[in-house]
Amino acid sequence: MHWITILGVVLIAAGTILACFGQNIKSRLVDKHLHQSISEKTFQIGELVNSKNELLTRIDEYQENLSGKDETIHQYTAQIDEQKAADDEYQESLSVKDETILQHTVDDELQQTRSPINTV
Repeated sequence: MHWITILGVVLIAAGTILACFGQNIKSRLVDKHLHQSISEKTFQIGELVNSKNELLTRIDEYQENLSGKDETIHQYTAQIDEQKAADDEYQESLSVKDETILQHTVDDELQQTRSPINTV
């Protein structure tokens, strides 16, 4: 029975040692997996940050482009307003001339209709 006791103690010691080594090995594998996962996530975050920066750059370019187009629109609007004012002035001038011509025509017709009456 003495050899069974020694064998039991040896097996218990071996199990304890293997359990410690197993936990150590498992801990290293878990740490390796965590470091790999962290590295992947860090890489993905870096890609997202780069994409964000590219998008912000594009947005800035689009805003500058829109500002330039907005300025062009304001210039065209000012030109259109000037053209409308000139057109309104021209139309008013034509109306005054038309009224003058119409008045002269009416006056001439009145004079012609009165002339035969006065000469008779």
